[in-house]
Amino acid sequence: MTQFSFSLLTGDTGPLVKGNTPDRLCIPSDNHVPIMAEGDQVLAGTRIATAKRHGDGDLHSPLAGIIRTVHTTSLTSR
Repeated sequence: MTQFSFSLLTGDTGPLVKGNTPDRLCIPSDNHVPIMAEGDQVLAGTRIATAKRHGDGDLHSPLAGIIRTVHTTSLTSR
């Protein structure tokens, strides 16, 4: 069996860098039901919407922030 060695710090991929945090983040939620309300504070990884269909994954916040608007098709945080 072939063995593979992979490192994120190799010359092939370069070092990992931290990106800038956006001022506003809009998360599409077409196939999800939002479970957060405007004004709710979320941490990175907090579940913010549940899937409408079995087999689809729930949505989780990629960043910490405050939910500013909730629409049937998206959530916006800042």
